[in-house]
Amino acid sequence: MGDVGCFVTSIAILISKAGISTTLGSDFNPGSFATFLVNNGAFSSDGSLSSFASMTKLISKFSVTTDGNASASNIQNYINQGKYVQIRLKKPNGGTHFVAVDYVDGNDVHISDPGSQCDVLNNCYQGSIWSELRVYTLG
Repeated sequence: MGDVGCFVTSIAILISKAGISTTLGSDFNPGSFATFLVNNGAFSSDGSLSSFASMTKLISKFSVTTDGNASASNIQNYINQGKYVQIRLKKPNGGTHFVAVDYVDGNDVHISDPGSQCDVLNNCYQGSIWSELRVYTLG
C-alpha cells in the first residue's frame, strides 16, 4: 500500500463509525479493507490509492468530495449533515497524514488517528496545516 496506511485506515474507521454493514461482514477491519481494495484494483502500481470505483462492491452507498475549508465550524456542518470527515494534514517535513474525525467540541476537533494516540487534533501535529477535508457519504 505504499505510504497510504493512514489514509486507508482512517477511511475504515469512518466506515465502522457509520455502523453500516459491508460485504466483508463481521470480518471488516483496516486489514481486510486494504485486502479488498487490492483485490479490486484500487491501488496504482506505486501503491497509492487511485480508485474508489470498487467501493460500491463493499457498501451500498459511497461518495467522496473534497473541501479546502478545514475549519472546525465547517467540519461540524458536515457532521450535522450526517457526513463523515477525514482531514488531510500537511506536516512541516513535507509529509502528509490522514485522520478520521470523531466529533467537534467548540474549536476542538476530536479524532481517531491511525498514527498516534492523539485524540484532539488541536493538541497534535504542531506546525501542521489542516490542508483539506475529505467528506464521505456512506450508507
